[in-house]
Amino acid sequence: MPSDYVTLNALASELDEALAGGKIRRICQPEKDEITIGVYNGRTNLLLVLSANPNSPRIHLTKNKKENPYAAPPFLMVLRKYVGAAVIKGVSVEHADRIVEIRMKARNEMFDEEEFTLVCELMGRYSNVILLNDERRILDSLYKLVPDEKQKRQIMVGARYLPPEQNKPFVGDEEAIKRLLDGSTEDRYKDLLVKGAAGIAAPTAEAILTMARASGEVTPASVARVAVAFSDVRHSPYYAPSLKRSAPQDFYPYLPASDQAERIDSLNQAADEVYSLADRISRVKAGSKALEHALNAAIKKAKNSVAALTEKLREGAEAEEIRIRAELITTNLYKINRRDTEVTVYDYYANEERTIPLDPVLSPKEYAQKLFKHYQKLKRGKEINESILRAAQDNLLYYESLTAELKMAETSGDLALIEEEMRESGILKTPRPQQKKEKERAIPYLTFETEGCQIYCGKGGLQNETVTFKVGKERDLWLHAAKSHGAHVIVKSERGSVPERVLLVAAEIAAYYSERRGDQKVEVDYTERKNVRRHPAKKIGLVYYTDYSTIAATPNAHEEIKK
Repeated sequence: MPSDYVTLNALASELDEALAGGKIRRICQPEKDEITIGVYNGRTNLLLVLSANPNSPRIHLTKNKKENPYAAPPFLMVLRKYVGAAVIKGVSVEHADRIVEIRMKARNEMFDEEEFTLVCELMGRYSNVILLNDERRILDSLYKLVPDEKQKRQIMVGARYLPPEQNKPFVGDEEAIKRLLDGSTEDRYKDLLVKGAAGIAAPTAEAILTMARASGEVTPASVARVAVAFSDVRHSPYYAPSLKRSAPQDFYPYLPASDQAERIDSLNQAADEVYSLADRISRVKAGSKALEHALNAAIKKAKNSVAALTEKLREGAEAEEIRIRAELITTNLYKINRRDTEVTVYDYYANEERTIPLDPVLSPKEYAQKLFKHYQKLKRGKEINESILRAAQDNLLYYESLTAELKMAETSGDLALIEEEMRESGILKTPRPQQKKEKERAIPYLTFETEGCQIYCGKGGLQNETVTFKVGKERDLWLHAAKSHGAHVIVKSERGSVPERVLLVAAEIAAYYSERRGDQKVEVDYTERKNVRRHPAKKIGLVYYTDYSTIAATPNAHEEIKK
C-alpha cells in the first residue's frame, strides 16, 4: 500500500466529504496506539480509525469494531474532555507530508466555542496522534517526544506544535520536480522521484511514469505535469480507486502500473479491507511473542526432564542385575569366606557359571543385604521416575498442542483465550489482569449452519473443552483432524443422522482449523461424542477417542455458512 502524500491526500479528501459537519458521538481507544471516533454526519453513523501502529499507521473509515478496555487511558480522557462532543469542520493533509489534520470546534465548560485540531502523523515508527488547541499548542498526545542533541522537535504538553522538517521538493511543485529530473536518463526517473521528492512512494512513481509514457513522451516536463496532477489525484483524470485482492493485498487511488487491481467505489473501503487485515496480522504476531517465549521455555524444560528421566531409567535397568547377584550370593554363602574378593557360582537364571565380585570388608551375608537394599532403592526410584516421565511426556504433548494453537491464532481474541489457558496450566505465572466479575465465564466458539444441521468448532484448548464436553451430547457427531493438533468439531442434527454432505463440510472445517490446513487433503476422524474421553494427563482440551471412522477432506473455512 503506497503510504505517501498522494494516497493520504485522496483519502483525506474522501474523509472531508463524509465527515465535515458531523458531530462526534463517542471516542474510544481499543489499542494503546489506536483511536476510534464515532461520528454522525446527519445521514448515518460512521466510525473513523486513527492508528499510530508502527507496522500499519493509518486513518480511514472502518466497519470493524474492537472491544474497548475496561479503564480509559489518560490520552482518551483528554480527548473526551475537549472534543468528546465536537463538530468536525474539515479533514486535510498538511505540510506536504504524511500528516492528516482533523479540524474541530467544541464548547468548553463555560459554553464558549473553541477550535481544536487532531493531528495524525503517519510515519512508520514515528507515527503519533496529537491534540492541539486553537493556538496550536499541544494538549496531549499518544507518544511524547523529548528534545535532545539529535532531535530538536518536541511533543510535550504545552509546547507549540511544529511539524517534522521536510527538505525534499513537494510532489505538487512542477518546477522543483522538473529540476530534480533534469540531466538524468529515463531509467533513473523512478529512483529520483522516490528518493528525491516528498510524498511519492514507489508504486506512485511507477504510475506517474506510466501516465507520462501514455501522453507520448517521457521528459522531465511531462513527468512533472503528471506529478502535479497526482498531488491532488482525486480531482484529476487519473483518479481510479482500485483494490488488489490477491496476496499481498494492496490499494491505490489510481490504476497501478503492474498489479492486477479492480476498480472500487471508495478508497476508504479499500483502505479498511487492506489495513484491517494487515493490522490484525501485525497485532497477533506482536501479541504472540511473549506467549511463544513462555511456551518455548516450558517446552525446553519438559524436553530436558524427559532426557534426564530417560537416562535415570536406563541406569535403573541395572536393578534386576543387582537383585540376581544378591540372590546368588545368598544361595552360595557356604562357598564364600570372609576375605574373598570374588566367587564363582552357577547362575540358574542364565544356566551358566559366572563370577561375582565381593566386598572383602563386609561379610558375605552383609554384602548380600547391602545389594538387596540397593535393589529396593532402585526399584522404588524406577517407579517414581516412570510416573514423572509419563507426566513430562504428557506436558510435552500438551505444549505442542498450544504451539499449534498459537500458529493458528487469527485474532486478538484467540490470543486472549490461549493466554488464559496458559495461565490456568501454570505456564504463565503473572497475575491475571482485573476484569469485571462474571457469574459464569463464557468461552466463545465458531458456529455454522447448513442443511438444518448445526456445526460447532473450537479453535483452542478452552474452546475445544467447551465444544466437546458442554455443547456436544453423547449422540452428536465429533470430528478431529487425524494425528495432528487442531479443532474439535461437533455436528448436531435435528433428524438424528448426519447427511454425507454435512459430514464433508464439518470435516473440511476440522481440516482447516488444524495445523495441517496448508495440505491439499487432510484425513479427519469422526465418531460419536460418547466415544471421546478426556486424556489421562487431564490437560485442557486433550482427549482420546475410539470406534472412529476416517474421511479425507480439503481444508475450507466455510465463511459463507458461519453465523
